[in-house]
Amino acid sequence: DLINLVSMLFEFILEDYNLAAPIQVLISRLQIPILKVVIKDNSFFSSSKHPARKLLNSLAKAGIGWNETQNKGDALYQAIFDTVQNILDNFTGDIQLFEKLYEEFSAFVKKEEKKSKIVEQRTKESEIGQIKSRQAQKCVEDKLDSLLDSSQISIPDLVLETIRGGWSRVMFLAYLKDEEEHQWEHSCKTAENLIWCLQPFEKPKDRQYWIAIAPKVLKELKSGLEEVSYNTADLDQALVEIRSTLTNTFKQNSFNLSHNIVPPVNEENEPKAETAIERQQASIDSSLNKYIEQIEQIEVGTWFEFTNNDSKQRCKLSAVINDADSYIFVNRMGLKSCEKTKTDLANDLKRKHTIVLEQGLLIDRAMNALTSSLSQKASTL
Repeated sequence: DLINLVSMLFEFILEDYNLAAPIQVLISRLQIPILKVVIKDNSFFSSSKHPARKLLNSLAKAGIGWNETQNKGDALYQAIFDTVQNILDNFTGDIQLFEKLYEEFSAFVKKEEKKSKIVEQRTKESEIGQIKSRQAQKCVEDKLDSLLDSSQISIPDLVLETIRGGWSRVMFLAYLKDEEEHQWEHSCKTAENLIWCLQPFEKPKDRQYWIAIAPKVLKELKSGLEEVSYNTADLDQALVEIRSTLTNTFKQNSFNLSHNIVPPVNEENEPKAETAIERQQASIDSSLNKYIEQIEQIEVGTWFEFTNNDSKQRCKLSAVINDADSYIFVNRMGLKSCEKTKTDLANDLKRKHTIVLEQGLLIDRAMNALTSSLSQKASTL
């Protein structure tokens, strides 16, 4: 019975997708030594603190992040190999050998994890910084596109260049510093007011509002552009020309208002019928919902295996940046492996291009599988 149990246990290990094949092969070499252990002390099956069981769990847990693409001279592979070989060469019945090797291997793993955590932290901080920069750039572009698209007139080239080339930098920095300085909304409002000052007057009170905000807008433009060192040599001249453009616009608007010339108003776009492609996309998005729900339950630190063509790569989820819809993955050494959006990850799961690796202890999972298998067989008798 013990022989059969150990045989079933190692069959589970060899079929366990959570371990790369070379690691499975190494651990499976311990079948005979483990059989000798359980014949002498079958508490291996009942006690999670049994030295041999602890060592097997530790070897498997460390090996979950090992990629088949790595060289077998890799420090982790070599440490597992040396541990297995030590048991094969030196185990004569003294179970304390497993305790000794467990302590040595645990010390090695702690040292490796300490180094990888330092690298991973640096990787995470670097990636978060880059993601925030990309997010800030996109927010600036989207905001300016929205403001410029709402304009009823063609914005003069000088003003457009100043907004796109200079004020966008002010907005970019304001976005990045917004948690401390709360300047994002203010920088957006300045751009909005500048564009508004160029629009035709629609009501008499617009004239008074223009008089109130135009000097303030010019002052804020000068201050912000100087802070980002935009067009340093010709900034004063550019601001003089912008002031002149605003003044001419004001005069023309006042003339139009006094002569009841109605400014042109943009026609609202008719709502477009949903296209076949859009309906298909909505259907695809709906089919991803269950995978997105699964992703939302996954914790940082979970290991994944990604398949790209015929190559497989094991990565750990290192950080989730919800604001940027970004999932950062690192390898065992803490270096960035890839970056995914939630939709990308859901598509990978749906197409079976990635699997979530089990985080539980190998022998505990194997014992649960054995128990379940034996119960099913017993129920059919």
